[in-house]
Amino acid sequence: MNSEVYVFHEARFYRTPDGKVWTKSKADQFFWRRYFEEFDKVTVVARVFNTSQVSNDYILSSTNNVEYFSTGTFQSKLDFILQYPKLMIKLGKLNNKIKKDGACVIFRVPLSLSFAFPFLFSKFGVEVVGDPYDAFAIDKSGSKTFFLKWYLRLKMKLEALLASGGAYVTDYSLQKRYPLRKGAFHTSYSSIDFSKSNYWQETLKKQESDVFNIICVGSLEHLYKGPDICLQAITVLKNKGYIFHVQWIGDGRLRESFQKEACNMGLEDYISYPGFKELDDILKSLRKSHLFVLPSRQEGLPRAMIEAMTQSLCCIGTDVGGVKELIDPEFICDAGSSEQLANKIEYVLNNDAVRLLQSKKNYINSQRFESKRIQSKRNEFYSFLKKTNEQ
Repeated sequence: MNSEVYVFHEARFYRTPDGKVWTKSKADQFFWRRYFEEFDKVTVVARVFNTSQVSNDYILSSTNNVEYFSTGTFQSKLDFILQYPKLMIKLGKLNNKIKKDGACVIFRVPLSLSFAFPFLFSKFGVEVVGDPYDAFAIDKSGSKTFFLKWYLRLKMKLEALLASGGAYVTDYSLQKRYPLRKGAFHTSYSSIDFSKSNYWQETLKKQESDVFNIICVGSLEHLYKGPDICLQAITVLKNKGYIFHVQWIGDGRLRESFQKEACNMGLEDYISYPGFKELDDILKSLRKSHLFVLPSRQEGLPRAMIEAMTQSLCCIGTDVGGVKELIDPEFICDAGSSEQLANKIEYVLNNDAVRLLQSKKNYINSQRFESKRIQSKRNEFYSFLKKTNEQ
């Protein structure tokens, strides 16, 4: 019997006149392969926008046996409120169809605006891939933000408690904040899908260079990845006389403004923003770098950091999500602290032997994220959902 899964996803998708669907997220056409190990068809439930064309920084998401159900085209809280009545009607009809077809439902949480979705379905699983609370936890802008961060945390707690089972990208960090109900199926696996052939072990010391190369990988659509904190830390190090260069790979609506800000701060020789790169090009850039830095305000288990580890890189990150499950405490600083971030980078700049030792350690630790090991855990979770759905 054919089996189908509906995957609720927070990413935005864009449909062109030829029927192809594109995205700027990690949900490309290869992402859906993980579900085909157990399911015959995938329906993506998300915001889908119709557009005449897409630019080169979009990646193809659609592929065989993947369909898209649009929840709407809201891009703000006001849009969501205005479209809410139609949305509930659409989802009610969708729920009836899912029950009739005997399909499974998976929510990839957090789903920031779609607060009512899980409560419409009697059986569903959750893939917990991040923590929205962290993005607002250090924001002191006012009562609206204070309410939003606690609302989002409560919402995710309820989603986890209502789920038949859950899979987390962390081993323990997100589980503490968003536990499943007693007796519910539980597993953990990363969202990364990394082939053994992509690993690269540095056997020799990197070629000596007058410039210490630092790399950051993350979206510039929002401030979640901490690009502003990165600029502040760079200023501290520049004023101390260090010679280095930071390459921030990633695109988004803030990229141009950060390029201008870097110039205004006199940092144009210290940081560059090359924009979006395909994975193969990212890996090449990682191999040419000496240090990976992740100044995020919010993470699940950071994919970019794991990719850096597979390329034998020393990594510095903030204490969010599952970062502490990946690297040693001496390489972790508080989120939002440019001073601590600068101090950690300075520590690595001045300790080449420490950097090389940590690079080897990270490479060894990254082996547990090889795709074949992870997929077996995914299959176990998806098989459980199918059996639960048949009961």
